[in-house]
Amino acid sequence: MIVYRLFTGDIMKLKIGLLIILIVFATAISGCLGGGEEDTKEPVITYVVKAGGKDGPYSGYTGENDETTVDINFNHTYIVQATFKLTWTDTNNNGDPESSQDDTFTIEVTPPNGSGEPAKNSGAGSSVTLDIDSAQNLEEPMENSVGWKVKITCEPGEGSSGGPGLGIFIFWADSGNDWTLNVEYKYLQAMEETT
Repeated sequence: MIVYRLFTGDIMKLKIGLLIILIVFATAISGCLGGGEEDTKEPVITYVVKAGGKDGPYSGYTGENDETTVDINFNHTYIVQATFKLTWTDTNNNGDPESSQDDTFTIEVTPPNGSGEPAKNSGAGSSVTLDIDSAQNLEEPMENSVGWKVKITCEPGEGSSGGPGLGIFIFWADSGNDWTLNVEYKYLQAMEETT
């Protein structure tokens, strides 16, 4: 049998060693039991601008000195920018084109929910285009896909209500025009990331 003799200094070293082992063991156990910080990651949503949204065509008729309203609801939730293009064929060409000038169409667009300022543009001939920006905050965008108001107004060209004729029987009637409205738009698309 072998007997070891421990001196006072050796006993102190042994106690310190055992204490260190206990501390490491206790730390390891508390980490395994969930006593440490949890590693949770919150999703972060960011938005990117996407192009290529299309809506329409819408078609209708607007008489001279009259207006037509079109309600538009987009397929995407957060609209950033939209281009409205109104095209028409002026009916004065069915009569005497030299006796009248082209009608002027005005397109006025009002975005919903205060997400942008109303804008309008006018044009004579066969088309008018209007670009409108929507006030979107990339961190907290506003839903603005529903409730866009488009007002289309037709003002007669000079001499467009009639032309030369025999008494009251022959006129080059131009009482308004058929039109087509197409819309292209940009929108925000959500991208989820974890941090």
